[in-house]
Amino acid sequence: MTFLIESLVACALFTLFVFLMSRNPIKSIFNYPPAIIERCDKLGLVDASNRPGGVTFYVKKIVAMMVFGVLLGLLVKYVNGCTTFLCGAMTAYALWVVVNWFDALVLDCLWFCHDKHFVILGTEDMTKAYHDYWFHIKGALIGMLLGIPAALVAGGIVAIPHNNNDKAIRQMCEEIHEQYPLATLQDVYKTCYQDYFGAEHLMSDTAAARNYLLMELEACRNTDMSAMPKREPTGFRHRFTRVNLSCVVDGELTEEQLLAMFIDAAAKDNAFGDSWAEEWQKIESIALQVCPDWEDESLQAELRLAAEGKHAVRHSEAFRKAYNPHYRIVRVGSQNFFVYKE
Repeated sequence: MTFLIESLVACALFTLFVFLMSRNPIKSIFNYPPAIIERCDKLGLVDASNRPGGVTFYVKKIVAMMVFGVLLGLLVKYVNGCTTFLCGAMTAYALWVVVNWFDALVLDCLWFCHDKHFVILGTEDMTKAYHDYWFHIKGALIGMLLGIPAALVAGGIVAIPHNNNDKAIRQMCEEIHEQYPLATLQDVYKTCYQDYFGAEHLMSDTAAARNYLLMELEACRNTDMSAMPKREPTGFRHRFTRVNLSCVVDGELTEEQLLAMFIDAAAKDNAFGDSWAEEWQKIESIALQVCPDWEDESLQAELRLAAEGKHAVRHSEAFRKAYNPHYRIVRVGSQNFFVYKE
């Protein structure tokens, strides 16, 4: 949908540009078929200083191409959400191709070739030259080649890391997708939310936390919790660690030790910042690049709304059924952190 809207806007803007130029068609004479240029030259209508060619002309073209490539790169990076060179270059080139062929088929072959508004005085008899469709098709084919350098520049712009987080987010998403094939975008949100806010959203008081831990331990004591590791970092900053309750069930950690670590993780405001909604937008964009199967418009809307309100979410139903998650969040580097048996 984003690409479609971009294409429509780009074509509309290009149409407006052509319309403004057509108010004085002789200014764009060098875009006309050669026979018409030759006639206008004989009539003394052509400004030779604007004739294509020379070092200055090509330097200006190259600079314009570079600038356009940069603008395309910024567009596909921040609007389309591209995060890799290939995605940036391909998306930018696709947009170029759309406008290029819209120009050739619609603006040139349908509009220019048949609208008397483009006919220059003194060339009214050159109907055949004005109807030279092949001239415009050849121009579009050349345009396909000219779009490649701009697309490469756009891809380069996308590949420049906005900050060090982009690479870490991508790696996190790749690891989640590899380790938990049935995970959804909801599970990505959950681990990143835990990493951003810590454990304070899970506990209202110590007694309640202890009672809920005991109840959950009793409920999961005879279940298989091996689908998740003993400990696992949260999000992409790894500010906290998920400690699997199997550590308590297997006798590697006491209930009191785990509870103490959990309380320590929730003892103060652990929020990383105050821009969770903005950060989630970036994470979502990169996550969908890593795993397009995570795309779900309904779920995405729900998670964006949750992010705006800084709300936590549960693991997805698919994740709960497949991986039986039972854990507590503890602070990385906590003095009470348990060293597991080998």
